[in-house]
Amino acid sequence: MDNLKKNLEHREKPELIAIIQHMLRQEPDLEWLLTTPLPIAASREVSIDPKIYQRQVVAAMSVNDNQRKHKRGEVLRRLTAIKTIADEFAAQEQYAAALTIYEVLITEVRDGPG
Repeated sequence: MDNLKKNLEHREKPELIAIIQHMLRQEPDLEWLLTTPLPIAASREVSIDPKIYQRQVVAAMSVNDNQRKHKRGEVLRRLTAIKTIADEFAAQEQYAAALTIYEVLITEVRDGPG
């Protein structure tokens, strides 16, 4: 990840936008990341809409619907990615944002689909 971060830091804004657009063409489900605050250094305290993360957790868990067991790894990968966002908020001492995401993860996983 460090090499990736260094690579991105050396890119100009128009190039980064183009990269994101290409990535979204391949993985359109990631577009939600553009609609919510993300943890970045030196950012002000943010307010998190739990419904955004709730939709993502439900979508991650639905990957396993009507699929074989090998899809469980994909569910885990997606849920871990969402948890990582919460971890990054906590690392920056933005505890309210982190707690919101952790609560959504716990509630949705505990209650399951439906």
